[in-house]
Amino acid sequence: MDGAEPLSCPFCDFTDTDADFLTQHVEFCHPENGASPVLETEEDTNIGSSRKPEWWHGDTPLYTDEDAGTDIKYIDCPTGCGEAVTEDQLMSHLDLHLAEGLALEEIKGFDTKGPDMKLSGDIDEEILSPALSKVLGKQDGKRQRDAPVNAKATKQKKKTRSAGQLGITELGPYAREPKMPSWLRKVLEDGPVITRENKIFPDGTIRKVEAVSNETSGLIPFIARLCQQDSSVEQAYLCSANVRHIFKMPKEGGFCGYRNIQMLVSYIQDSNSIGCEHFPGRTPSILRLQDMIEQAWDNGFNTHGRTETGGIKGTRKYIGTSEAFELLYLIVAEYFLSHKISGSGKHIVQTDLPPIYLQHEGMPAQSPKRSSRLFWSPIG
Repeated sequence: MDGAEPLSCPFCDFTDTDADFLTQHVEFCHPENGASPVLETEEDTNIGSSRKPEWWHGDTPLYTDEDAGTDIKYIDCPTGCGEAVTEDQLMSHLDLHLAEGLALEEIKGFDTKGPDMKLSGDIDEEILSPALSKVLGKQDGKRQRDAPVNAKATKQKKKTRSAGQLGITELGPYAREPKMPSWLRKVLEDGPVITRENKIFPDGTIRKVEAVSNETSGLIPFIARLCQQDSSVEQAYLCSANVRHIFKMPKEGGFCGYRNIQMLVSYIQDSNSIGCEHFPGRTPSILRLQDMIEQAWDNGFNTHGRTETGGIKGTRKYIGTSEAFELLYLIVAEYFLSHKISGSGKHIVQTDLPPIYLQHEGMPAQSPKRSSRLFWSPIG
């Protein structure tokens, strides 16, 4: 795609070609005098705890990787989405929530200050940890990005790491947790809301079809039409239309790796690709995928994965190969250019290829080159 030169935030490494969105980022993450949509003013802090948002659970905990001897820290996202991100990733993660809110505002006239917009909640100054204040650019009511962090890390029960096992740096803040909380397991067992609705097909017939609340079909053809109408797009290459966008459910936390797998599985299912017999019916759940991965290890496939993770069944350890992101990112164009294509327009190229599994830490930076990559992120 052809795009303008990326603009840089004067306070952090964030870049974006959209000047308006960059302005929103600065106002949100680096507010003047600390006045941010997620932070209370000095006057508001005197009102009391009655105005604290329902999703706020007290002090934002930190998780440190003591075994690895590093200073990496994970912080629970203050919006209550369930995600724990590193200090370096927090601002870009909040940008995703901000972009989501802006999109809803544009499409539905969504009120970002209403009760449904979690980022607009009032956070009492007393429960805002110094570490989180620093990351958001607010400490003592001023913009001080280099102030020292005084918050103590929340201590997790120490568990001895086996030889060859990765740590919190790679597996996330719950690398030493023996199993996920029962409430979270129930969320995953219940799964997304599934409804049945009438749909008119091209032949004029009306049939009942299932609608899964966190799955969206038909987005690739829609994106192709948008690219066709966008005069700034000189050339676009898209993956197969036989893939569904699948996003995370509220408060489920860091299961992005599994949601990415589900999107690949949706391609296998909807295109009747090789191996589709292993995925009958609906998209396999996160718990089912954990069982399948463990079974593959039992059968001798990629057995070092069990050594590195210590097992994943019933846990919320991170999975994926984020270390391969840079290499895969660079060969995206080659991947699409080397395959059989069909065009929905002279400059819009529709392939029958599955999407590439790109597991990355945080939000990928904008490329300074003329080409851009389109990511389907499970964050929702």
